[in-house]
Amino acid sequence: MLNTKLTLSLAAATVAGGVAAYKFLKPKFTSKPAAVEPILPTELIQAAPEAIYQTPSPTPTKQKPLSELTANLKSATQTVKSALKLAVIAGQGLLISGAAVVVIAVKALSTATGNVTKTAPESGSPFTPRWIISRNDDLIYLIGSVGVSAAFIFATFVLKIDPMLLWWFWALVLDGPHVWGTATRTYFDKLEIKNRPRLLLGSLSWFGIGAGLAALNIDLFRAFAYSWAYYHLVKQHYGFMILYKKKNNDLAKFDNFIDKTLVWVGFGFPFINSLFKKDAPSVFKMAQQLVPAQFHGYVYPVTLAVFLGTLGVYAARQFYKLTAKMPLDVPKHLLLASAIGLHISVGALPYGQFAAGLLLIVATLTAYHNVQYQRLMWFHNRNKYGKGELTESLKTYGLAAYFGRNFWGYLGSGIVFTLFYRPVLLRKMRRGRFANMVEGFFWGFAFLHYYLDSKIWRVRSDKRLNQALRMDGKTAA
Repeated sequence: MLNTKLTLSLAAATVAGGVAAYKFLKPKFTSKPAAVEPILPTELIQAAPEAIYQTPSPTPTKQKPLSELTANLKSATQTVKSALKLAVIAGQGLLISGAAVVVIAVKALSTATGNVTKTAPESGSPFTPRWIISRNDDLIYLIGSVGVSAAFIFATFVLKIDPMLLWWFWALVLDGPHVWGTATRTYFDKLEIKNRPRLLLGSLSWFGIGAGLAALNIDLFRAFAYSWAYYHLVKQHYGFMILYKKKNNDLAKFDNFIDKTLVWVGFGFPFINSLFKKDAPSVFKMAQQLVPAQFHGYVYPVTLAVFLGTLGVYAARQFYKLTAKMPLDVPKHLLLASAIGLHISVGALPYGQFAAGLLLIVATLTAYHNVQYQRLMWFHNRNKYGKGELTESLKTYGLAAYFGRNFWGYLGSGIVFTLFYRPVLLRKMRRGRFANMVEGFFWGFAFLHYYLDSKIWRVRSDKRLNQALRMDGKTAA
């Protein structure tokens, strides 16, 4: 049977999504609050709580009488929009609950055939998945942790919790420690320092690069920073997909091609469309200026067609593998369904109504990955640093040895680091070139994390990483 906690978590996430859809997307035909431009992080830190849910005070205007036909059309349009948004959120709930159903079915089929093992999938058994850590750990932390992001959506649109409270919770408990995790296995590891001196020393230049770019043009810098953050997030999901492909020997050339295409198209679809929304953050509105206005209406149908076409080819390939009794790599499908479904859902929700809309989007999308990353990092650290006596491990690896033995010490040190990584000193430096340079400098922590992560998780060539993640020596294509 599935782990009870996992089943309850998936059920709770699904119910929360349904309640959120009902409460928030109930059609309202009387009025629609004007969208508020999101303010940026440096301004947001000083913003008063009551300013977060700000709505412009209405200006009295003379209303022109509308014909009955026009009023009906307007109501019908609002209904269609609400229905579409409801469908997106409901789809996310179905993905989560559907994941549980698929896993239960896979487990039942595996048990019925007496083929419940931890070995590689056999040629005649499509339903014998292999997991990165274990079935329960993967389903709870690497796939089911999408429920954390669903909880952020529920807290935002139903409970209406102060966005800054949500953002600080994310920054302190989830995001900061996951950035800290990268440091524990690089700058605190003697072997990494010895083997990668140029990489670790050269990566520190991102602090200066960030400060320099922010001083030149703060708007372009912020667009670059948030775009890289999204790209990094997609790359991380792609990395988890590669781990599952390697574990399940899912390395056929066509599968590699269509999987990679689905990742970039699936995550690119909601991102590109979010740039052309009327309530898009001011940071990204420059993208609207690069494309002639007459083409804006074609962005959504074109990107949707590309996404559906790619998804159709992907689904056809899986159907062929099923009929041919080839391994289906079920963990990969669950991962992609949860991650891409989350991004499409967040992209469809009206975050522009919040002054902190941009930060809420970042926190909601990243929370899922934060939990994934922390669990994988702990698995890596335990395997690499947690063996043998502590004194011997300290001699070999240095301070990194401490972070593979006590999880709460690892998490606590990450929270302490975050208190410095998200400094309060920015609150009094909101404008001016020096303030921009300070903002760019502290973005350097994120840039350092993005860059190092693209170098230190390459299971294709790093034998020690393969051992720490127990990849069994298979080579990823």
